Amino acid sequence: MRLSAKPEGVMERMALLLNLAPLPLIDTQIAFSNARAIMAAAALGVFEQLGQGEKTADEIAAACQTNPVATQHLLNCLVGIGYARWSHGKYGMQRAHRKWLLRVSPNSVVDKLVFQLLEWNLMEKLEDFVRTGKPIDFHSSMSPEQWTLYQDGMRDVAAGPAIELAKRLPVRKGATRLLDIGGSHGLYSIELCKRYGSLRSTILELPGAIDRASAIAARHGMADRIQFRCGNALTEDLGVAAFDLVRRILSWQRGCRARWHRAVSTPSVNFCEPTPPEQAAPSPRPWICILR
Repeated sequence: MRLSAKPEGVMERMALLLNLAPLPLIDTQIAFSNARAIMAAAALGVFEQLGQGEKTADEIAAACQTNPVATQHLLNCLVGIGYARWSHGKYGMQRAHRKWLLRVSPNSVVDKLVFQLLEWNLMEKLEDFVRTGKPIDFHSSMSPEQWTLYQDGMRDVAAGPAIELAKRLPVRKGATRLLDIGGSHGLYSIELCKRYGSLRSTILELPGAIDRASAIAARHGMADRIQFRCGNALTEDLGVAAFDLVRRILSWQRGCRARWHRAVSTPSVNFCEPTPPEQAAPSPRPWICILR
């Protein structure tokens, strides 16, 4: 899926058709203004207030402890881009957005939107990355508060895929030992353990990730079946045939495959991994990763 300008009238259609509309400005100024407005509304609790029913800008500002005039500007922007509605002096939430923008929803992406405020700052380094080729090793520099934002945001993104993976991943009968390499928030392990009652998971992660991931596992009632092991997946000794199943989401690293396979009793069946770069077909994509 790609974002694109959507004309709303004949003149705008003609402007796009005849290349009269400055698309680079639409794809930058308008795009980043819209993105920041949505992220700000999520971080400030504006969407939570909209989800409670029709409210005036002053009522929303009072509940969010924000400036009334500035809050109205934000709300008007949200109306303009379709993320809020206005009627008779009051603002409300679009029905379709209740699924994604309210914390009570199991499909909420609010924490990911809040984490994107941190990602916004990281993307300021894009020019340096292109000049030097050096990615940002942000894992080693995050504070405990930033780790919490990161884990909660990644959990939001994984909520749906984790359930699907647990349904589709072939797990041999009697498997009891799962190694989740770079398991982050632990949601993939949680869903697999929910589906397979005999399964217990060891999540290999960096030190900063473990505190928040442990809290997430406890919230799902999985504290007794999921344990965390602090270590570096690129260098850690994982033993031989110590696990029945390995799941990894790390970027492909040469030299690691044999060691990861040795850790699994039946890797040909139960090794869940992405396609290595030499096998993956190149394709255009509307994003760029500058992180390591």
